[in-house]
Amino acid sequence: MPDGQMTPGPSPMPMGAPMPGRPPIPPGTTAPATVPPQNAGIRARGMHLAGIILTLVKSAVPMMGNGTEEEQDLLKVAGILSKRFGQAQPDLTRQEVKIMGERAVPQSQPSPDQAAAIKARLGQMGLGGGGGAPPMAATEPGKAA
Repeated sequence: MPDGQMTPGPSPMPMGAPMPGRPPIPPGTTAPATVPPQNAGIRARGMHLAGIILTLVKSAVPMMGNGTEEEQDLLKVAGILSKRFGQAQPDLTRQEVKIMGERAVPQSQPSPDQAAAIKARLGQMGLGGGGGAPPMAATEPGKAA
């Protein structure tokens, strides 16, 4: 070979051809999928729900008894939530109760037989309180009671 010429080396791989030992790369972008931006309304609702949780936790504290481990755990949780989400509201609002009701497990209505049994049992316990007038004695038409 003349001095200025180089010996031909391995031919370069054509563009887009996979390299040996590597999986082929699909055409187009290889960037990760985009994530939709978080809706500010969803975040606000989450903050509101966290406030409801804080209210419920604080209302459970006195029910645990002074000095119990449960009371101490609830106080720790309330402290952590207060730092992040602010102070608990003194009472739940209608909107908060509605939000919790949306997540409640649906309850079926008792059958007429079950309702009668429940009413009878409550009556035996003195808790009937139907709210209606007491039953009146039957009278014959035309006669005063």
